[in-house]
Amino acid sequence: MAQIKKQQRRWSKGKARVRSEERKKK
Repeated sequence: MAQIKKQQRRWSKGKARVRSEERKKK
């Protein structure tokens, strides 16, 4: 479970970047 939590934290950073790019595209 600890591994999943670590991956989720990394995903959070990636998600924020994707969201920022999507906003720029729109």
